[in-house]
Amino acid sequence: MNKSDVKKLAQLREFVREFHVNQDYRGNPIKVSMTHEVVDFTSSVIMSLDDILRDHVTFEGGNENS
Repeated sequence: MNKSDVKKLAQLREFVREFHVNQDYRGNPIKVSMTHEVVDFTSSVIMSLDDILRDHVTFEGGNENS
C-alpha cells in the first residue's frame, strides 16, 4: 500500500465518520433516513473502495452501483 492509498483510506474514513455523526439519532431513536441518502452514501463508499482495491483484487459478481 502506498502513501496515496493510505491518504484515500483516511479520506474515506472521515467521509464515513461525518455521515455517522450527521445521523444524530440521540434524542430521536426512531429517526428515519431517506433511502436515497443511504444509497448515495453507500454507493460513494463502494466506488472509493473499488478505486483503492481494484489493482489488488478481482471483484466477482455484479456492479452494486448499477
